[in-house]
Amino acid sequence: MIDLRACGLVLLAALACSGCRDAEAQGEDFLPLIQAYFDKEPVCVAVRRIPIDTNDAWVQGNLRTLVDQGLLAEETPPADVSAAIGPSRRFTLTQAGAGFYRAEGLPEIPRQPVLCFARREITGIVATEIEPPRGEEDFALEPRKARITFDQRVVEIAPWAEAKAVQAAFSAIPTQLRTSGEKGKIEFVWKDGTWLAQPSYAFPLRDARQLGR
Repeated sequence: MIDLRACGLVLLAALACSGCRDAEAQGEDFLPLIQAYFDKEPVCVAVRRIPIDTNDAWVQGNLRTLVDQGLLAEETPPADVSAAIGPSRRFTLTQAGAGFYRAEGLPEIPRQPVLCFARREITGIVATEIEPPRGEEDFALEPRKARITFDQRVVEIAPWAEAKAVQAAFSAIPTQLRTSGEKGKIEFVWKDGTWLAQPSYAFPLRDARQLGR
């Protein structure tokens, strides 16, 4: 299970380059920095905000695949809710489901609830483009940048995300899993003696905004 409590905001977060200085940075120095970035950007799928009351048969069907996996519970909503929106069902998180659910979303899509089901493991640096140090005046106008291409794979996949019914209901899941093995790119800037990770769109959550389609 992914420990989402360890995840925090990463947009423009300062990631200290261990053992390297501005003029000495090498490609491999960025591997732990990239890993730290993606440890805070787990592999997820967008979902509707839970708990949810819905009378939509299609939505109910999708959510029932998560009920079958023990992530959600289904029940009859209060009478006043049904009276307002018609015959409906209420879906709530189980204790197991709460471990995967992230109501605040991810830095790339804040405020969009997600279910996180895996993480990316950075396996190597493929290519680097590290700008040389410059004078203070030039640096003030344009920060020094490093562009890194890396190898990665998707690991620690939650068993429920591999269920065929869940993947059929939430097509972003198999799409995300297929990114395993693809090369990614990420950019850093040098500021105040530290390499700063920029928001990465190497794997831009693909179909995560589909809300289950």
